[in-house]
Amino acid sequence: MSVKDKLLYDFSLNLPRVLISGDIGIIDNVKRIVMLSNEQIIVHNGSKYTSAEGHNLIIKELRDERMLISGELEQIRFFKTL
Repeated sequence: MSVKDKLLYDFSLNLPRVLISGDIGIIDNVKRIVMLSNEQIIVHNGSKYTSAEGHNLIIKELRDERMLISGELEQIRFFKTL
């Protein structure tokens, strides 16, 4: 796979993408919120799911399929259903 193909694949509209810096995280391609608590946020990204786990998690902003969360992020998981 060429570099161009990898970049285009990375920005697919149905795949999850997460950017983390300190206690702020951005989850892209959010189609819907599946679960929300102070310790876990699970979102559906079209073909997969993204789970953010930690403490005192708060959704600061949600618009244009992008979610800004803050809190003590400890773990990010990507998964899909069978």
